[in-house]
Parts: sequence; structure tokens; C-alpha cells
Amino acid sequence: MARPLTIVKVASSLVWVAAAEDRVGPTGRLRWAAGHLLIPLAVPAALLAVVGLLCGLGSGDVGVLLAITLPLLPAVWVLTGVAVAAYGLLGRAGAVAVWAVFGLVVALEFGWEIGLVTDAAFRLSPFAHVHYSALADPGPVTAAVLTIVAGAFIALGLTALGRRDIG
Repeated sequence: MARPLTIVKVASSLVWVAAAEDRVGPTGRLRWAAGHLLIPLAVPAALLAVVGLLCGLGSGDVGVLLAITLPLLPAVWVLTGVAVAAYGLLGRAGAVAVWAVFGLVVALEFGWEIGLVTDAAFRLSPFAHVHYSALADPGPVTAAVLTIVAGAFIALGLTALGRRDIG
């Protein structure tokens, strides 16, 4: 499960590369932010598809491995949404908040895997809902709910960014 978390780390880092730019220029804030969102939303999708495809080709069962990797995408998007919301609400201080959330998700995952974290605590992580264990049901309803949650976080962040005094 560490590989999807690495993808989340890359995606959230790309969001913070956008956050490091101090000036917006002639482009409006929302358009600027939306332009930067393309990478952290599309790259994890491409990486998960490539990982599933290549592992599937290696094992001879492409469909099964794509079915394992692709359901992780909405959980990755939730953390991307948290990154956008944190930046919109907190500015540069949002980076600390996002890394704290990422650390919590990693700790919950590893703690649950070795039996130190209960099922109830692990369910705080978006990855618990798309996990390969009997704990989750990574069906279309779960994917839709996580995608809606990610969209809500992104909308919150973009709204807050539009209202924030950047100067």
C-alpha cells in the first residue's frame, strides 16, 4: 500500500509547487489554481493505470491488477482536495497542514497493517474505503462518494483562494 501513498506525496507536492509561486500575474486566481490542478489530478490517474497495466502484463492478469490499482484514485484525489483546501484557507501554512494529514494517513495505514490501529481509526483514512481487505467495498458507490468529497474539498479551496487577500 506504500506505492499509492507515494503517488499521493507526488500529487500533493505538485500542488505545493503551484503554491510556491507568489504572483498570479494577469490570470485570475481561480483560473491560475485550476490550471495547476490538472497535474495533481491527472498524474496519479496515469501512474495508477501504468502500474496496474505493467504489473498485470508481468503477471499475466491485467484486468485483476487494474482492478486493484484504479480504485485507489478517488482516495488520492481526496488528499489532493485536502491540499487545495488547505492552501486556499491557510496559504503557505497549508503546506504544514497537508503534510500532517499525509503523515496521519501513512501512520494509520501502517499502524492498521501491523495491528496497532483499530478498524474504526483506520476508517478515518480515505484509503480504508478503497482498501483491498474485507474492511472496504471499493465499488462504484464508494468511488463516487470519495470523488464527491474530493470535489467538495477542491471547491472549498478554490472558493477560499478567490476570497483571500494574497497581496
